[in-house]
Amino acid sequence: DKIKGDLRLLLKCLLIKPIQLEAYNLKKSLEGFTTDRDTLIDIICTKTNKEINELKYEYKNMYDKILEKDISAKTSGNLKKLFLLLLNGNRDETSAEFERAKNQAKELYDAGEGRLGTDKQTFN
Repeated sequence: DKIKGDLRLLLKCLLIKPIQLEAYNLKKSLEGFTTDRDTLIDIICTKTNKEINELKYEYKNMYDKILEKDISAKTSGNLKKLFLLLLNGNRDETSAEFERAKNQAKELYDAGEGRLGTDKQTFN
């Protein structure tokens, strides 16, 4: 009990697996009155399908809760839809090609800029 505060937290974080730390950070970002959306984005949006499934497993193992339910309860709108789509763990992971990426960027631009409303289906 001699080590306290941020140093104690740092040492704890160094002793657990990275996936456990991410599950911990997700849990912390969902607690309280406001949700830390930046942390959710940083963790969820950067994972492969395999990593998403490992993260959901670790979250369930650590907290006996289902990540999708907690995300659903603490987020809303299009961000909630995006998180839930990514947490399905079935994103297309084929390598991107420059022309394909350029075409998809144009589709997204056309679906959101210079028009009334947004084509949400294209963004999803």
